[in-house]
Amino acid sequence: MHGLIEPPTFEAAEAAEPGHGDAPATCWRPPRPTQPGPINELFRPGARVTDGYHPKMTVVEPRPVGTLHVPSGLLAVSGPDIDHGDGPRITVPVPPGKYVLDEARVRFSYHCEWRNAEVTTTDPTAVRLLVSETPAATWQMALGPDDDPRLFIEEQIAGFDTDGATGCFADAGAWEPLIALFERGLIQGEPDLDGYEDIDDGSMIMQRTWDEISGGELMAFATTGDGTYPVWIGRSKAGEVISVVVLLERMPELLPEQDGSPTEAAV
Repeated sequence: MHGLIEPPTFEAAEAAEPGHGDAPATCWRPPRPTQPGPINELFRPGARVTDGYHPKMTVVEPRPVGTLHVPSGLLAVSGPDIDHGDGPRITVPVPPGKYVLDEARVRFSYHCEWRNAEVTTTDPTAVRLLVSETPAATWQMALGPDDDPRLFIEEQIAGFDTDGATGCFADAGAWEPLIALFERGLIQGEPDLDGYEDIDDGSMIMQRTWDEISGGELMAFATTGDGTYPVWIGRSKAGEVISVVVLLERMPELLPEQDGSPTEAAV
């Protein structure tokens, strides 16, 4: 508006080749949503990670926690405790079928103050619906119908919301009857309700509902608190869905491998 005090000067910057590292720090780039991290390693026994509180955690064998029937070919991942007048928060197309659910787990030691001793424990880190045994080549954050990554701020997440520390995998084709059974069984506490059961096997899976007409199922799992949980879709090199993962906490950081570490988790 007022004119330049002195002529502007421009410096040439070397742009990075596509797929060959980040652009120079002097180049502007748009904000990026949160990145997936090493999700495959959470299910690889022997991998070493840290959550920032425990300096060394070792991944142990994933624990199978059930199966989920998705006859409609559309998987729903959502919080069953939120008002879902518009349907599930996240949907992922998968081939119709029955899929294994499992938990990623880590083993670590810490000093227990009230015991005044070193204690070793095993905790879950993620819940996964497994479509194929092949490790995922890429991971992407699933988006809801109103999510626009162009409007995200740096490290923003999208996902499902919960105010009851609960998430679920379900058949989206039978979403309404499955959620109705969940509410009648858990929230209203109807005794001996057909199509609903509580699960108490020590896993993160807590409730199961099933629709007798379609055969679709819902499996509800515990999260570590209220809030928004991103849903990660693992895909093959050809773009096929390999697995769908929900992290129960923030993504751990991968530690360097050590000789003999792959066998530590098997002990």
